[in-house]
Amino acid sequence: MPDGFTAADVDHFVFDAYDGDGIYLLGIGDVFLTRADGAGAALEVVRTGASPLTEFVDDDSSGCSGGIDMGGPGGVPYDCVGGQVAVPR
Repeated sequence: MPDGFTAADVDHFVFDAYDGDGIYLLGIGDVFLTRADGAGAALEVVRTGASPLTEFVDDDSSGCSGGIDMGGPGGVPYDCVGGQVAVPR
């Protein structure tokens, strides 16, 4: 990240799948930025807590039927969102 970039500057996270290698996005949990702190590092909290998701990210939507993929973990329907999805902070 550029100098001066802070947790407050993060408004979303982008997940991207390339070349037909789809991913099942199950959720997002705690997220931190690391900062140099002398000879060590410090963590800055971006978000905390778990947010479950059920999205299938795939640039060619293979395995999708009617906008849904049923081949993922847990046998639940996953929304086919294309090759990229942005998840709010």
